[in-house]
Amino acid sequence: MQGFMTQIKQFCKWRALLPILLLPACFNHVQTPDILQKQIASQFQKQTFWLKQSLYAGPFYDDNRFQLLHPRQFEELTYLKTIDGDYILPPPSNEIIPVGTRIEIQKIEWPTGIAIFKRPILTPRHWPWVYTRLARARGPVTLNRDQTYILILPDTVRDEKSFAEWKDSLFSKEDNNEWLMAYDEKIRTAIFEKTPLIGMDDQALFAAMGQPDHIRREGMVLDGHKGTKEIATYGTTIIILEDSKVTKIEESKN
Repeated sequence: MQGFMTQIKQFCKWRALLPILLLPACFNHVQTPDILQKQIASQFQKQTFWLKQSLYAGPFYDDNRFQLLHPRQFEELTYLKTIDGDYILPPPSNEIIPVGTRIEIQKIEWPTGIAIFKRPILTPRHWPWVYTRLARARGPVTLNRDQTYILILPDTVRDEKSFAEWKDSLFSKEDNNEWLMAYDEKIRTAIFEKTPLIGMDDQALFAAMGQPDHIRREGMVLDGHKGTKEIATYGTTIIILEDSKVTKIEESKN
């Protein structure tokens, strides 16, 4: 009877995975030329940086060997879905890695046929994985955490320019903790908690929230002074900046 129940459980598991298994195994979400892959590897692998924005961290989908590292809340991620179009989300993040944490880039693994085959089914196996090691704390800490953290290279990286933009949005080549500590405690706390705050400047906002989904810039005149107005959108959150300062935070009604 016990053997029969085991077979039933295995059948149910594979039946649940069937929609995922039916996805084309050769499909590659990030079409990066081989020459660019080599350039990225030579410039990026085995390098040490400091985080320029705070990142969410937590379980890497169904792969308990690694942790996932991402600028956005895990419930917003859309890497994995069934053929019915239903998104499969990773477990919720369980911590935030703060700006100013040292990060070592171990390697980039591109989604070749062999790599995809070796990766667990319930992971974003069709994207490039960036293997990293993180310091145990922010600041001048050289001791690393035990686990490896995976960053997923976005599908916007198609050439050397877009890769440089992605890299520069996340990493600082220089220790940026002195810059960070120049802010008052309230703003530093908002950065560490990935929360926008009225009064923070644009650099602090991007350190907390990362790059927006969309940003619209327009001129403005206030008390006879010509300035700039920016409308930054992060998912359902809309943030207004006037002369590079956050002046309004609201949630979209859509």
